[in-house]
Amino acid sequence: PGRRPGERATPSPNAVADATAAVRGAEDRAVADPAAWIPQETLALAYLDRAQLTGGYDDYAAADRALRLAVERAGKPGPCLAAARVHAALHRLRPAAAAVAACNQSPMGASQRAELEGIAADVAFHEGRYADALRGYRAALQLGESVAGLAPLSQYHARTGAPVEAAALLDLAERIYHGTSAR
Repeated sequence: PGRRPGERATPSPNAVADATAAVRGAEDRAVADPAAWIPQETLALAYLDRAQLTGGYDDYAAADRALRLAVERAGKPGPCLAAARVHAALHRLRPAAAAVAACNQSPMGASQRAELEGIAADVAFHEGRYADALRGYRAALQLGESVAGLAPLSQYHARTGAPVEAAALLDLAERIYHGTSAR
């Protein structure tokens, strides 16, 4: 049986348990190496993943705290991609854009570049720079077609009056997705 329109999806208990296990493992690594920044970055992302799965504000706050520690310990550019993810998730547009700019100084793979392009496009969209957002979403997809790239472009089209394009992108995303993500 499907959900009624407007009804929120509830993540599976296994997905929440897996996310909680990831948080606990990251917490253990962060405690074991308190001076290092990478365990704090990992912890921030584990909290962020669980927060995005459950909507838990405490996890968003914990992700923010762990990110601050990672940035303090790393220096520049440090955990720029994690910073871009966390700031974007919290709708902190200027810090997200600054983190993307910091990452542009670092060598990265295509999937990381695509994610950065997508975050920059999200910032542009939320700032009302729709042409920049569309270019960014398309640039992200040129680096590699993925659900993570198709979904925000679909949202862009849905919110800018192109529901047919939005639906077509979601159909494509559904066809190419073969993972087990609870999100």
